Amino acid sequence: MRKTILSISIMLIAMMVAIQSCKKDEVIASNVEDNTSIKMVQNGEEDLTETKILRFFERMSLVKENPNCQGSDNWNYSNDSTVWYIEAALNYKYAYKWQYEGNEEHTDLYGVDSSFTTILSNSSEIYNIVEIQKSYDELASKLELQYNNAEADSKFFVFSDILDKGKSGNALSIMQYSVIGKANQVMPQSGWIWGNGLGDCAGNNFGMDATNIIENRLLAYRYGITSPTGYYGFVNIANNITISPTDVPIPSGVNNPTSFEDYYLFSFYNDNGNPCLSYSDINWYASNIVNIEQDNKPTGNEIVFTEVQSDFTVYGSSSAVRHIIEPYYGEVHFYAYTTPID
Repeated sequence: MRKTILSISIMLIAMMVAIQSCKKDEVIASNVEDNTSIKMVQNGEEDLTETKILRFFERMSLVKENPNCQGSDNWNYSNDSTVWYIEAALNYKYAYKWQYEGNEEHTDLYGVDSSFTTILSNSSEIYNIVEIQKSYDELASKLELQYNNAEADSKFFVFSDILDKGKSGNALSIMQYSVIGKANQVMPQSGWIWGNGLGDCAGNNFGMDATNIIENRLLAYRYGITSPTGYYGFVNIANNITISPTDVPIPSGVNNPTSFEDYYLFSFYNDNGNPCLSYSDINWYASNIVNIEQDNKPTGNEIVFTEVQSDFTVYGSSSAVRHIIEPYYGEVHFYAYTTPID
């Protein structure tokens, strides 16, 4: 592991912020602009992304203690910056706080949740840190609730994607799409019903289906990300595409080992039944998804998570049950900070 150099000022500031008055806060706040407050350094060079995130945390800490501190009325963010900073801060904090501690082979299941908040603007596209801090805390509380409600002995943070859901008057609506992992969830190596939470083919495990097991299998086909500092997270997380079976047809002459339609994703023309996917079918579809993800991966990004969903559609006079996928990508960032943020 490479040696990480941390600025001594970080610890001093962290201690002083909690005990100093508004007057001291004003000094620290002004320093945020002249690059002397927090400065993260790795291998002799400043880490600009981590520096920006920690300064954002610093500002939120200051206004949470005293919203009327002199200078805070100038800490304003554009619409896009508001979304970026909230997402970056959530992923920064919880990627460290809830790190993966499961088995190396990653036999995991995932819990997905959505939560919402609004942020009031002080002009058409400008949001002040005081209002941003309130919304950040609301989303963080909902994320903590999701984590606490996940039933597993070993849980971990996957990601939080913050989405701009538009404005109404002077309020910006944002959504948090968040995923918590449940480690060491070894599933039976048997067949599973295609979807709708109908369980395995033996009639057990109702509430789960083949989509969960495919997600469980995906990490077996991926290489892990190894951070030189031991701690990493994602920024600029996005889901730009939804892929259905008709988007990925199997070329003519290529063998389909399953009994279903000739797509790299599961699809079956069946108006009434709920087909069962064998374990070999599940592994085949999971390996296909990894290739699909890689083919669609933006330059400079890594795969963060892929949600596999059961779906029903109509093709002409026939109906089909199928799987669709939503891959999430992000820019991986190796962080230096090694002290949790409260």
